[in-house]
Amino acid sequence: MPAPTRNTKGVAMTTAKIDRVAYIGWRGIAGCEVIDLDEELTGFIGPGGAGKSTLIMCLDYAILPDRRALDIRPVSDLHDSRSAGIDSLAGRIDPRYGYAYVVLDITTRDKQRLIAGIHAEPVDGRAAFNLWLIKDPPKDVSVQDLMRCVEGEEIYFPDFPALKRQLSAGGIDITTCKTIGEYGLALYEAGILPSSMNSASDRKLYANLIETTFRGGISQEVATRLKDYLLPAQSQVQDLVRGLQECTNEVLKTRNAVADADKELALLESTYGIGKETVLTALRCMADDSATSQAAVSSLQSQLANKDVTQRSLEVTIPAVKAEIAVAEQTKKNTLAASILILKGHEEKKDTAFQQLGECKAELERATAKRRQFDQGAKLWGMVAGLQIKHSGYEAVKEWFDAELERINRDIYGIDVEIKKLKEEDERLTGDRASMASEHLADVLGGQPLEQALGHVSDKEALAQEMSLGGLVDGVVGVGLDALSDLSPTDDMPDMFWLGEQLPEVRPTREIGQWYVNATSGGYVVASMTRAPVFGREARKQRGAAIANELEKLKGRRGDKKQEADRIKGRKDTLLMNHEVIHFYLANRQDALAIDKAAKDAQKAFDQCKAEHEAAKKTCSNLQDEIAKVQEPYDEKIRELNRKLSKDEQSLSGLLAEVAEAQKRLQEEMARLAGCQGELAGAKNLLGGEFDRFHTECMALILAAKNITGQQAQRIAELARTLGAEVAQLDSFRNVNAEDRVSVVRLWPDLMTIVRETVNIDLADSDGGDLIQAMRDQRGRLDGDLATWETELGIKAKNIYMSISGAVKSQQVKIGKLSKLGQVIEFGNVTGIQIKLAPRTRLLDILQQFADQLTLFAKDKPVDQVLKEFFDASAAGGVKMSGEQLLDYRNYVDLAIEARRKGGDWELASSLSGTESIGGGLAIALMLIRSIASRGEAGNSGVKVGDIRPLFAVDEASRLDPDGQRMLVEFAKREQFQLLVTAPTLKPTYNCKLYALYRHFDPHERLIIRGIKHREHAGQPAT
Repeated sequence: MPAPTRNTKGVAMTTAKIDRVAYIGWRGIAGCEVIDLDEELTGFIGPGGAGKSTLIMCLDYAILPDRRALDIRPVSDLHDSRSAGIDSLAGRIDPRYGYAYVVLDITTRDKQRLIAGIHAEPVDGRAAFNLWLIKDPPKDVSVQDLMRCVEGEEIYFPDFPALKRQLSAGGIDITTCKTIGEYGLALYEAGILPSSMNSASDRKLYANLIETTFRGGISQEVATRLKDYLLPAQSQVQDLVRGLQECTNEVLKTRNAVADADKELALLESTYGIGKETVLTALRCMADDSATSQAAVSSLQSQLANKDVTQRSLEVTIPAVKAEIAVAEQTKKNTLAASILILKGHEEKKDTAFQQLGECKAELERATAKRRQFDQGAKLWGMVAGLQIKHSGYEAVKEWFDAELERINRDIYGIDVEIKKLKEEDERLTGDRASMASEHLADVLGGQPLEQALGHVSDKEALAQEMSLGGLVDGVVGVGLDALSDLSPTDDMPDMFWLGEQLPEVRPTREIGQWYVNATSGGYVVASMTRAPVFGREARKQRGAAIANELEKLKGRRGDKKQEADRIKGRKDTLLMNHEVIHFYLANRQDALAIDKAAKDAQKAFDQCKAEHEAAKKTCSNLQDEIAKVQEPYDEKIRELNRKLSKDEQSLSGLLAEVAEAQKRLQEEMARLAGCQGELAGAKNLLGGEFDRFHTECMALILAAKNITGQQAQRIAELARTLGAEVAQLDSFRNVNAEDRVSVVRLWPDLMTIVRETVNIDLADSDGGDLIQAMRDQRGRLDGDLATWETELGIKAKNIYMSISGAVKSQQVKIGKLSKLGQVIEFGNVTGIQIKLAPRTRLLDILQQFADQLTLFAKDKPVDQVLKEFFDASAAGGVKMSGEQLLDYRNYVDLAIEARRKGGDWELASSLSGTESIGGGLAIALMLIRSIASRGEAGNSGVKVGDIRPLFAVDEASRLDPDGQRMLVEFAKREQFQLLVTAPTLKPTYNCKLYALYRHFDPHERLIIRGIKHREHAGQPAT
């Protein structure tokens, strides 16, 4: 095989590429639709729903036919809730076929021909694939000829079993692939795939790259799973963990022995320390409470005797004070009787004056309201009627408003009619009836479209040209009949057109009524004067500008008329909304002086009534002051007697409550005293002969000032923790309560029983002093054994740290080599892409601390769980990883994608612009593909990285400006990959092939695809 050439950047130039792709059996496609792929860029253009993304989806499945790994769907499916749960691919197979094909026509890296494809058919609602290959087919046989079957005059494309029989009968071998790996191996050896895709991980990565480049940018999934793609798992750490766990078990065994010794020692210390202290405290509290209750009973009995004397004195004083109050009130009543009678007469006069004042006020309000309504009506009438019609009547003014509004509306209607006529004329002038068929015909024959050649003529001349041609508008100027000898009719050419080297001659045209008439063979061609011609586009543009100026002037006049109408309507609305006030004014405007005089007279009468009422009020007030002076001495004496009565009654009520409370407390204290004496009797019965000794010792205790019950509960809980399982066997511990002091004393006999049954060393004396020392000596020997095992544990823990840190350094070197593949990739202002591995220094430091300190906290748990607890305690906020993940070196590094611009430093790829981000996504995909290819395949050492030419698809390329699109084309050409884009429309300035897609549904669904080839000539834009 000849050695591949290299481009200016040193990238090997391979001959491998997908030349064309054929589609059969998909919705809207009639027969076999073949798309020729350009070496530089192929684009699908057309409106939404035309099928651009569907064609790419089918092509991607033909390159990687793994439906579990690859899930690429058109955006319309993702946003359509009706497509949820429906297989997108199966739904696109034409039900008239029941099956479909996607066929790749490939030139391999050794310049051979390979046909590869998928056969899809619905199985249980999901599209299932048959993968097949045709190696070294005849080069002069097209894809259509290979796939179709001809029987007489019938041409069809058979299902897969029939296709195999037909090809076999024609001497062409077709291979059915049993696995994706077998199919992928053929595309790998051809130079299309970077590996055979036999590995599920390779297929998943390549599927993610297809989906990433299709959406544009750098996929979040690819960025977050770079570790899985690039960093291998490590098994050495697991072996070290098993050795560490065995050593940990020995440490735990020794620690358990130490714990047993500590338990027995704690039992002795608790029994003769905490246990005895708890019992003595309970006895002391019993004695103290008994003495306190006895003193309280004596004090309460003395208080009750004193309160009884005070109660008898108050019961005599209170009736005497009540009698004095009754005598004083009767004397006051007799003295004030005459003065109150005089005051009553003046109060009646004041009430009469107040009634008259109300009547005058009502009359004043009526007169004032009438004058206010009259003044308001006069003001509104002057504002509405104005100076010209002020002296007319209400109905006359209203009719004048209606007449003015009708006149203005007629003017506005006339202006609207003129505007409508101008707009209709403008619509006729701006109608574009350009023919894509003529443009394509001119492109094929090399001439100038007829529409373009006649673009400068006037409307009348343009219409005369159309009539001279008999209504024929498709054609080419500058081409002779010789050009037809090599021209074959196609669907994208007109089936009838005009052809000539010079412009067509114009026959004379005349006007008859609203029609243009042109004589022709045996009759006339007639055209409406309102017809919008195809020719004369430039002349129509000039008339359109003049119409726009006329429309602006008419709109200004209409706005002035509208403002005038709004002013008239506002005055009319004011007249109608205030018709009652205005009618009142018009009816009474001759009585203006009388209305004003009535208001003034009412005001004068109101002022007089108000003065009389004020004089009556003053007289009553003076009499009330005189009465108050007479009754003041009596009131003072009565108030003093009431204060004394209230004080004595309150004292008696409080005294009775105090007596009841004291009697209640006396009963409670006597009951408490009886309870304390009962507790002491119960304790004496439990302790027997030891009671006197315990009682003497408890009286020497110094108790805490507060929370004795809480301290007792803490002592009992600590004692229970020391005894452990022994507590469950004893009723005294199950029923003990810190507030029940007898239950606390009941613990002592059981404590002594536990000591005799648990401790292995014979009791030396009743206090247990020698027994405690013997237990301390045994524990010291166990501490020495524990230190030996913990030293060995530390050594093994450090080995884990060394293994993980070593793996991090090794992979850092490997990723550096991979980054060199991307550091020479250039697109736009970006001069390189790299993947950077950064160790997580903080986590590695914590891991080293774990290795140094493991002996301090090793527990009866797996090593990975202990490691997780250590990291959670050491790192702020803990770590979001399990213990098993913390034993994986890949979680101690970060991978980042960085880009370098011209004249700049390396930065995170997130800083890239939209165009650069799409280029960055392609660059990362290219690096990973080359990384896969660099591994090679067993038995295929002849395939080099430079032999691989992948195909990438980018959706919605219209997001990029023309410079961005050109950048991607140059990038693809330099780095040797094929590029396929979709967009509603493109105006390329670079070499490419475009396919315009249109989908029709009447009378049945049909996808129309028209190819347009663009080539750039001598620095001019592509055409």
